[in-house]
Amino acid sequence: MNKRHGLLLALVMTVLGTPAFGQQNAQSAPAKIDVAPVNLQNQPGTTVPLQVQLQDASGQPATWNRTVNAEVKVEQPSGETKTYPVTLAPGESAKQIDVPIDEIGLAKLTVKQKEEQLIGASNFVLVRPSKKNYAHRMVKSPEGHKQVNKPADSSKGPGADLRHFDGRQQHHAKLVYAAVVSPMPQAPAPEPSSAAQLVLTVSGEDANGGTRADGTTCARVQVYYLGSDDVQREIQVWMSPSNGDVAPNPIVIQKGSAVGSACWKSAYPIPAATLAASIYPANYTFASNGSSGTPGRVTHKFTDNITAIEFDNPPKSITIVDTFNLGARFKGPDGQPIAVSDKRELHFSTNSAVLKLDPSQTFVQPGGYEASTILTPTFFGTSNIEVSTPLYQSVTCVIEITWLGVLLASLLGGSLGGILAWINSQGKLWMRIVVGLIVGLVASWAYVIVGLPKVETAFLHNQLSVFFVALLVGLSGVKGITFISGKFGLPSF
Repeated sequence: MNKRHGLLLALVMTVLGTPAFGQQNAQSAPAKIDVAPVNLQNQPGTTVPLQVQLQDASGQPATWNRTVNAEVKVEQPSGETKTYPVTLAPGESAKQIDVPIDEIGLAKLTVKQKEEQLIGASNFVLVRPSKKNYAHRMVKSPEGHKQVNKPADSSKGPGADLRHFDGRQQHHAKLVYAAVVSPMPQAPAPEPSSAAQLVLTVSGEDANGGTRADGTTCARVQVYYLGSDDVQREIQVWMSPSNGDVAPNPIVIQKGSAVGSACWKSAYPIPAATLAASIYPANYTFASNGSSGTPGRVTHKFTDNITAIEFDNPPKSITIVDTFNLGARFKGPDGQPIAVSDKRELHFSTNSAVLKLDPSQTFVQPGGYEASTILTPTFFGTSNIEVSTPLYQSVTCVIEITWLGVLLASLLGGSLGGILAWINSQGKLWMRIVVGLIVGLVASWAYVIVGLPKVETAFLHNQLSVFFVALLVGLSGVKGITFISGKFGLPSF
């Protein structure tokens, strides 16, 4: 292989090995689910196609290795709602469904995953008859050629006798009439119909009731034209946000179209950002969109930029006598804990009865970023602990409940109790130790298995307490056995 071929091969391998080329089809795990109409304007009497899509945190298409069960709710202009199930198979990014919308006007769409592990979304779809206006279209002759304005026939029409004026000088005075023939006037642009109103809407992802304030995620701002005729000239709608940025501004509804849109984003959480709109030309008005009391004005929430939840201190193992304060927290895109601006709930659960969780549901208050639950073992084994919050994927950790440390503490306490009994009342040392071990083990078992699950005092839930229980019972248990053996004439200990 010569140098030229070697250089070419090296270049090809380099290109194939680059992330941009070799991973261009790779997709991130989904963070949200979106719904959008396939057509911006739909004819009444036909089904309306909608697309449901999985997206990552940045809004790009994503796939999942599990089945996604979702619901699309359609709210018609009258307020009547219907829900339609949607299932995306593992590896499937999007699916189209056809839904009937019988009413003319603006219908609201919402989608959510049934398990509530993905951020949901909302959108709108317009249903209206399309009436083409022919006032400005060129009329064609029967032969298919365009007609042009021709001079009027001078022998016909009003004032025909004035069109052959002879401008030459005459010998006799005459009263002369002159008429200037102007071009045929064009038909003026029709005024919008009385129903030609606009509706201002805001939709997009529903992350705890609003759009994440990350400076890049868009709240969809859309202006819909509801007239029964078609738009004959572009309509400009200027936006005045109280917070964040809107682009493009103005929103333009083009001639022949029925909707214009823009992106509204914020870098900071805002509980109630407002957006006011004004129209040019001014002969259009706004209608209420049903969710705002003031036409042409909407309120929207920009919420915390939470990317995930996580455990902040999960142990790999705890002993059967321990209790543990297990915490979970919200984190931002940089992986650091993020304080929430409104109350958020956390759910803790376990797949095994070897651990008791208290509480199983808790809340993170505004300004906080974490909450916790108390783990109390009830037996030996392994338990999967899961923490979840609505609209985000749950997180699990595996905790093993061990017994060896407790056994050693029990044996040590029992044997030491036997030694103390021997020091106190003499007897055979090895017999005192054996009895102390036996009664110490029995007492420790009763203490751990029967007693601890019923008490919540943290002082009692540790290995040191097991040691002292075994020690005390080992000491007193030997005395008890010695007393009984003496009464029945048994060999003395």
